Amino acid sequence: EVTAFVQELGVTYTILLDPQMRGLDLYRVLGLPASFLLDRDGILRWMRFGPVSGTDREFLDALESVLQ
Repeated sequence: EVTAFVQELGVTYTILLDPQMRGLDLYRVLGLPASFLLDRDGILRWMRFGPVSGTDREFLDALESVLQ
């Protein structure tokens, strides 16, 4: 189901699955969807509970900062 959804939306970033839902406790997820931006060292730099659009300025700024 996830593969079809990702292909339908044209998603090009990595999608991680967590069948045991360990990430819910690790990142204290309050609801879904939840988005996390980790740097190259695996440090959580940004998160959002709820949808994130491709034009979200806060997300884009955080992404730019992590990629530098």
